[in-house]
Amino acid sequence: MKNLIKLVFLGSFAFLALRAFGNPLLALSNSFGNQDQYQVKWEGSNGAELYGGYVIMDMNNHNTPMRAESVKAKLPHTVNFSAPKNAIVSATGNTIGSSSVIVRIYKNGLECGKEAIVGSGALPNKVCQ
Repeated sequence: MKNLIKLVFLGSFAFLALRAFGNPLLALSNSFGNQDQYQVKWEGSNGAELYGGYVIMDMNNHNTPMRAESVKAKLPHTVNFSAPKNAIVSATGNTIGSSSVIVRIYKNGLECGKEAIVGSGALPNKVCQ
């Protein structure tokens, strides 16, 4: 009976963690490989024209991007890719007109990133490492 109570408690904790923090099981399983799974989401007014992009950089070599992609799409838009463990991912986006863009970066199912450029006139941006 004691083991059953422990199992129910651990299962409940895992379920709550999954609901609160995305997918910790995916994050744990990817922590043993040499690649991380990324998802970049641009959100805003449905159908607004998005002009943006994302860059993957090597944490140890900032001189040359590993990959740089421009994005022209309708909001909302999502891009999925994998990158080495030592990667830094940056994303930005904008629309023409008064529609605003929200940029989100997910690493192994968990949202990460912070705004790198702030101030008036700065485009919405995020950096995740």
